[in-house]
Amino acid sequence: MKTMGFINIHKENENRIALLPCHMNDLGKEAAYLFFERGYASKLGIPDQEYEKMGASISTREEILQKCDIICDLKAGVAEYLGELREGTTIFGLGSPSCGSRYEDISAGQEAKGICLGRSAGK
Repeated sequence: MKTMGFINIHKENENRIALLPCHMNDLGKEAAYLFFERGYASKLGIPDQEYEKMGASISTREEILQKCDIICDLKAGVAEYLGELREGTTIFGLGSPSCGSRYEDISAGQEAKGICLGRSAGK
């Protein structure tokens, strides 16, 4: 089973997250493959312990980037860590008009795969 890491968005006025603890009810043992960056949902008033109760782990960003096969970052197209991805990592997030070429650059240069959700058809 592949591991998936969810990292914090460090952008002003950005409060979206990809997964709430209440959406993890049916995961069972598979939740053990999920890693959330410390403070992941704190902007929404959700403590890390809620994810731990569901069976997931809390880690630092560095640990997640090193050990997870898949990285979920809603603003991945503008993330500062993209050059640090290890070979074979898949990263996905929501799209913007400019993220397509950035994901393609990541894929070509690092043996990592970028998936841009919501990318406009014109890009």
